[in-house]
Amino acid sequence: MDNGGNSLFVDTPTVEAWQESIARLIADEDAYAQMQKAAREKTEIYLYSNIARKSLADVGKA
Repeated sequence: MDNGGNSLFVDTPTVEAWQESIARLIADEDAYAQMQKAAREKTEIYLYSNIARKSLADVGKA
């Protein structure tokens, strides 16, 4: 799930593909900074308490 730039997608799940993708990201300081910013700003989305609250609220609507 990409929530605004905090994800890196790797098409081939091999060690070499991961190494290459991470190396490219580290070399691209702007892209890396954007991922860090997105991760800091989007943390509330992934809190279990917020997910549970939303799930329980949706149950009453069904």
